[in-house]
Parts: sequence; structure tokens; C-alpha cells
Amino acid sequence: MKPLSAWWWVGVPVALALLVNEQAMLAIVAIVVGGRSVPEALRDAAGERALFAFLFFTPFRLVPYLLLVGICWWLSCGRGRRFLVPVLVGGCIGIVAFIVVASWQVLRPLYTDERVSSTAPLAFLFIPTYAAATGALGAALAAGIQAILQRRPAAPVA
Repeated sequence: MKPLSAWWWVGVPVALALLVNEQAMLAIVAIVVGGRSVPEALRDAAGERALFAFLFFTPFRLVPYLLLVGICWWLSCGRGRRFLVPVLVGGCIGIVAFIVVASWQVLRPLYTDERVSSTAPLAFLFIPTYAAATGALGAALAAGIQAILQRRPAAPVA
């Protein structure tokens, strides 16, 4: 198996941290829940302070991905190199899944009759903390599956 380049185990998490953000989720929620057209949803997402919000929340959103990059670096230096790809994929899936679901829950009341909490934007500071835990769970699950698959004897050819 060809070794995984550092461009992948650093670039993929950082790209996901930049692409899966509050403004992207706001546009998706506006389309799916709010029934807005794509141009209207993009206008909502690119509101008055969209750049400020993106730049403010990005360091917080980077935390779980940078932890994942650190774990991948540690694995690439030792005997755990065979678990690098499953840990990267499982960790990214766990982090992205939690960020998407939690952001959806925070932003959904903007387009429904539910009451919008005045402290809802603070959730975007804490979502990455919990996403680190789900990323670790996804990485551990993927590494466990990899270990089980590698331990099974090959089926005899008939």
C-alpha cells in the first residue's frame, strides 16, 4: 500500500474546516427549511457580518481538525501507520457529522416558528469541542474495523 502523503492528512481536515462552516449551513438550512431559492439563501448567508463571523469562528472550528492532524502525525511516525487512512476518514466523518447536525439544530429556528435563543450563536463556540469527541469516536471505530479486517484470515480460494 502506498503511504499517505502529508498533503492528504493535513490538507483534507483543514479544507473541511474551511468549507463546512456556519455560513454554508445557514444557506443549506435556508434552502431546505426556509424554502428560499439558492440566490436568496446565499444572500442570507452572506449577510452583513458574514466575513467577521467566518473569521471569528474558524479558529474554534479548526480545533478538532488540528487534533486529528496531530493524531495522524503521531500515527505516521510509528507502527500505527497502517491505521492512518481509517483514522483520517473516520475522524473527518465524525467531526463533520457532528458539526452539520449541531449547526442545523442551532440554525433551524431561524426559518421555523420556534423561538430563537439570544445565545444561539454561542453554540458555535462549543460545537467544535463536542465535535472533537465524535471525531475521536469515528477514528477509533474506523481503526477498530481496520484491525478486525486485517486480523481475519483470507478465505481459501476454491
